[in-house]
Amino acid sequence: MAAAVVLREAAAAASLLGRPEADRWRGMAADVFLATDEATGAILNQDPASHPESEVNAATPEALAGMVFPFDWQAPAEVERATLRRQLDAVGPYVGRPMLSPLLGLYAARLGDRELSGRLFNEGYAELVEGPFLTVNEFSPVRFPDKPKVGPLFAHVGGFLSACMIGLPGLRIGHGDPCTWPERPVVMPAGWDGVEVDRLWLRGRPARLVARHGDDRACIAFLDARRA
Repeated sequence: MAAAVVLREAAAAASLLGRPEADRWRGMAADVFLATDEATGAILNQDPASHPESEVNAATPEALAGMVFPFDWQAPAEVERATLRRQLDAVGPYVGRPMLSPLLGLYAARLGDRELSGRLFNEGYAELVEGPFLTVNEFSPVRFPDKPKVGPLFAHVGGFLSACMIGLPGLRIGHGDPCTWPERPVVMPAGWDGVEVDRLWLRGRPARLVARHGDDRACIAFLDARRA
């Protein structure tokens, strides 16, 4: 999925530049093979016929990282939902491991399950944060007490912040006006009212982001008088 997204972005750039490779790259992106479950249509981490999955490998949310965030592969709605449900049902052995644990709550929110989202943000990120300096560990010391404490792991910090600033607000960053980037209804974890960022810099201009639970779309508003 990541390869297909990169090819599509390259094709879009080639089109803007009038390059002849655009159509060929779009065709290559469309032909990338993805293993799927025949019964549900869910995208699998790998082809089980050639690479049997271990418990942890099956629990790792690789397909969700490609489909939902950070790569935003744009699967059909029924495929997205089937993949979310399949992977979140099996994610237990992975929770608290590096590197995608802080994103698990985002995936549950995308499914519309606020309670599961809140629990997974707690288990996949909050449990990794330890005093007195709020260090974010590589593994959850609650779930893996025998693992050495290694931190701060900036991949976890960045994953959580990205989930809050891009994933939960439903942004799809692209070539168009940043005010059009919010594309989805806003679903927040249980207990969260929303996400607000008072100052972002988008294309050299200050902007504000507001995403409240239940909104049809998040809002990006520029703070200066010039039009986007």
